[in-house]
Amino acid sequence: WMSGLAIALPTTPSPKAARKRNSTIPCLFSSLFTPFNFLFDSHNGRLQHFFTNCSEAVWFEYRFLPQRGASVWAVSIHYSMTEFRPGRFQILPVIIKNLLIINGLVFLAQLAIDGLNPGGDLTPRIGWVTDTFALHHVFSPLFKPWQLLTHMFMHGSLFHIFSNMFALWMFGSILENLWGPRRFLVFYLSCGVGAALLHLGFLWYENVGLINDMTAFQENPTLQGYIRFFNEYMTSSYDGATAYRIGRAWEADPGNYQFAEQAVAAVTNHTNYAIAEPTLGASGAVFGCLAAFGYLFPNTYIYLYFFIPMKAKWFILLYIALELSMAIRNSAGDNIARWAHLGGALVGFLLVYFWNKRNRRNFY
Repeated sequence: WMSGLAIALPTTPSPKAARKRNSTIPCLFSSLFTPFNFLFDSHNGRLQHFFTNCSEAVWFEYRFLPQRGASVWAVSIHYSMTEFRPGRFQILPVIIKNLLIINGLVFLAQLAIDGLNPGGDLTPRIGWVTDTFALHHVFSPLFKPWQLLTHMFMHGSLFHIFSNMFALWMFGSILENLWGPRRFLVFYLSCGVGAALLHLGFLWYENVGLINDMTAFQENPTLQGYIRFFNEYMTSSYDGATAYRIGRAWEADPGNYQFAEQAVAAVTNHTNYAIAEPTLGASGAVFGCLAAFGYLFPNTYIYLYFFIPMKAKWFILLYIALELSMAIRNSAGDNIARWAHLGGALVGFLLVYFWNKRNRRNFY
């Protein structure tokens, strides 16, 4: 959903800068994979890395300077940090580093064990790893409780993991440096689980009619009930032709209980297949990081399409409103878990809101 590059290195502040209520954290974003692109200032020189603790503010500036034949862009994001005095600022904090490694190893395991889909950008097949660890509907035979956690370490394609890990690095590294590794890990996992729970709630709401009709037919398998179920759910499905032949044979011999058993099996298999679609990815947890960043650093400036300045709070609200609109619309063929994104953002906002309750005046 977002791509980019973040380089965050503190530099020695000027006296004038130290007196400001705004400091800077640099984020470096690429403009290759997202419609929301960012404007950067180019710099020439050497990469600097210094740190100073200030009584009023900490001034951070990020520079990544181009080498010969290379083009690198940097942007500074401003915020006040009257109480943020870390011992050191890490570009790749320990939790972020381990999350990147774990997600990469799991993706390799998906490719090695489940296999590779032909014609995709390193897209794993749906196999044992996906069936066991990706998130499934609570009424699916494939659902297991641990999937609430394990799904957020799996991804569906190379671009999927690349964009999520870049976004995690950009926003999550700043949050981990602010909170420390333990609190950030709790935050990240909580956002992922919250995203999964809201998504499961949406799946239940979307499929409750199908599941109830299947249960009613299993308890009382009649020809009329089978025809009703077929007309509502199976006419254009993958198993529609087989289901149609069962219905015609049952109509020709209504007293044959064997056709009733075949009809029950067809209805059950169709329902299980319909609710067996896996959900996987770290997007829900990353949306939680995005919401926390927007709450803590609302006045940072992001430049859309290189020219349009927008504060982080408005950018994130617009992004979440777009996700909500697309989730409500629920267009056919949209295989993105919009409600998981919204769930992660909601949990992330609530956590950072209550954690920052005693420090409500300081928006960095």
